[in-house]
Amino acid sequence: MTKTNTSTIFVASAGTGKTTTLMDLLTDCLEKTTPNRICFTTFTKAGATEAIDRALVKNESYAQADFEAFSTLHALCYRRIPRKQMLTVQDYRQIGELTGYPISGSAAYSSKDGLVYNSNAGDKILYYDSLVRNLKTTPEEVINSQIGARVTAEQLADFSAFYKDYKMKKNKYDFTDQLETYLAQGIIPEFDYVFIDEAQDLSPLQWDIVDFISQKAKEVFIAGDDKQSIFKFAGGDPSSLINRQGKRIVLDTSYRLPQPVLDYAEKVADQIAEKQKYSVKSNKDHGSVQHIHSLTDLDMSKGTWFLLCRNKAHMEIFEHALMKKQQLFVSASSHSLFNQKQIDFILMWEQLRRGYKFKASQLKVLYRDFLPSGRVVARGCKNLLDSMPDNELFDKDQLVDSFGLKTTVKWDLIFKLPEFTKEVLLKAEAEGTLERSADVQINTIHATKGREADNVVVLPDITETTYKGMLKDMDNEHRVFYVAATRARQNLYVHAPTTNRFYQMPK
Repeated sequence: MTKTNTSTIFVASAGTGKTTTLMDLLTDCLEKTTPNRICFTTFTKAGATEAIDRALVKNESYAQADFEAFSTLHALCYRRIPRKQMLTVQDYRQIGELTGYPISGSAAYSSKDGLVYNSNAGDKILYYDSLVRNLKTTPEEVINSQIGARVTAEQLADFSAFYKDYKMKKNKYDFTDQLETYLAQGIIPEFDYVFIDEAQDLSPLQWDIVDFISQKAKEVFIAGDDKQSIFKFAGGDPSSLINRQGKRIVLDTSYRLPQPVLDYAEKVADQIAEKQKYSVKSNKDHGSVQHIHSLTDLDMSKGTWFLLCRNKAHMEIFEHALMKKQQLFVSASSHSLFNQKQIDFILMWEQLRRGYKFKASQLKVLYRDFLPSGRVVARGCKNLLDSMPDNELFDKDQLVDSFGLKTTVKWDLIFKLPEFTKEVLLKAEAEGTLERSADVQINTIHATKGREADNVVVLPDITETTYKGMLKDMDNEHRVFYVAATRARQNLYVHAPTTNRFYQMPK
């Protein structure tokens, strides 16, 4: 594609203010053109929403709807395809039956997030098919890159041919088709300025979209950090950013990381073979890096905490340790004893009992998700509350008098909680620490990319599959643990491994 615009690439390490830099440029561009002639794309919907919110702060004359091209690349392309033409759960199940590769019912298209791949054979082969197209490569290369691939390259090619034919006959599309169709239609959008944030996470196919939408733009602004490219499994390709042509500006001051944490993170990054080389300094001297053997002696009563695992399977290690400490926490694990929704309910329930008022929209969630009909709420009253305006306020007495609330019992009688869990929550409530529940969070490294906390604990343990992948591609694991280290605003704690497979963090 012929490009006549000017591209500026901001090489931005963790915490160097790339989003602020882009927003300052966006403000300048809004003085030259209107929001509908600006495209601002980022890797997540949350990032696009944040960009709109920041733009509105400085440009009060506009409304959120004016920023229609502030989105992910997929969302931008999705608008060209009617929703009814997207593959459904039933379509996927039928494809699974016809091909002999069972596809789980939840592997369905979502207008927000795309396909959700589960562990069935069909889900896996759909994932491989998507990788082939996003990486613009061959079935052979994709299968050879996978650890423990369940199908051969020939089987993948046969499935992909059937899958493509099925979609053509049904006039249906999948998640990756959005991108390919957008390009095939050849309708170049009229953008004056194009912003690409989190560029390190783009696949080769997505870079084609970037080039396509930029053809009529006066300027293109790209920001990314190849050291934080950790979505290779989804087609992310750091080399595309590294080799991108354009004017390069290095953001060389980290406003997030204190110098000790930055020095440590750079030790991890030094091991990455393929990367852009430049120096970064910190404007913060405080902070520390410590190697620990357990969580026992860590005081988690102050500040925010991330306890990060490479794989979800290892979250139990942190969960069990915190339960022994009787430390309140929330966890992304599906088997967590504590979760934020649960704690939010407890806080809301206690505030209701003390006379607080809540909006109908909040109470509808309370009734729907937590209060059992018949036992706590009179049958039919959930529907009655649904009919009320969302912003109308209600207190406990009104709920009892008009909306079927039967009881004001303690929350621990409503929840069917294990005794130990209840004990920890009651202790937190008594000590007044329940409201700070979200201050200690257990999650995966991937899930916290783009986020930060005062204190970060990193567990270097990895699963067997990840270990085998690391032996094939060390750069990817170096990048993952670089991301983990750079979430810390103050203190970084490197936990000793608890298994015989782990990433070797520097000393």
